[in-house]
Amino acid sequence: MIAHTKAFVTYRNLSQGHLNFVVLVCHAVPALQADLLLPAATFTNPPDHFKATRNAKSDVGQYISSYKNELARITVEAIFSYFEAYVKDALVEVVAFHGGEAEFKKLSLKRNAKFLTKPSSDIQAHWSAPGFEDTELGVFMEPEVSHGETKIYARVQA
Repeated sequence: MIAHTKAFVTYRNLSQGHLNFVVLVCHAVPALQADLLLPAATFTNPPDHFKATRNAKSDVGQYISSYKNELARITVEAIFSYFEAYVKDALVEVVAFHGGEAEFKKLSLKRNAKFLTKPSSDIQAHWSAPGFEDTELGVFMEPEVSHGETKIYARVQA
């Protein structure tokens, strides 16, 4: 990770915010479990954003049994999602740092020219399929698909 990017700061803040929420939930659920053991038919404190009468103690008690697994699953998904966004944003920052897309492409081609050479003419002559050479980079491209070949017959519908 590139720590001095805006993308990293955003990733770190979002990840930390989610982990703070995990800590909150891990403190709240044991308190809720204690409330479930009280003889009253309703909760001591009504829930935020939900009508207290819509959530019976027995229903909420069932939700608690799987909260750890669900919290772990959501945490992995969220942190991975934040990481995906970090990678995308970091790449945008790197390209912008190097002068934008066009300038970055020029730098990349120049660097490639130092290490890659065009294949010899005898290799190019034996290359059967047109379009498999990337003319900008001067390198051979692999076919994208090597399966699924089919014969085509005139006037026959498959």
